[in-house]
Amino acid sequence: MKRMVEGEDPQTFLDVFEVTAIASRWPEEEWGARLLPLLVGEAQRAVLSLPAAARKQYANLRHAILDRVGSIPEDHRRRFRAMKLEPDGRPFIFTYQLRDAATRWLQPNGQDQKMLEAIILEQFLDAIPTRTSAWVRYHSPSKQQ
Repeated sequence: MKRMVEGEDPQTFLDVFEVTAIASRWPEEEWGARLLPLLVGEAQRAVLSLPAAARKQYANLRHAILDRVGSIPEDHRRRFRAMKLEPDGRPFIFTYQLRDAATRWLQPNGQDQKMLEAIILEQFLDAIPTRTSAWVRYHSPSKQQ
């Protein structure tokens, strides 16, 4: 697993760490020790501010990191609005990334799905190349649903 990068979303990093830990079948009591060397910046300072005994439990580390550096909805909104499809990016995967970012930002309940879809579509159209966006807009995706 790679080290955390300064400015990386701590929630996403921890989610990837947990998936890796489960897939690698690491014993849960080792997660804290395995996570510590991967942290940088504020996340690392948050963990090091804990008493030594508390650092042994992954749940304590996760809570400390998200409490100190965890993203507030405004941070998630900024990340969502800044997302762009890379030149070699795949639109299908990009839409999943947009959905994940929008869900973290808006935290919708079941009734907000149409609003969530509209916001994702808006960001998708702004984030893809201009010619592709024009083609998609011409074919009116919102009217086809």
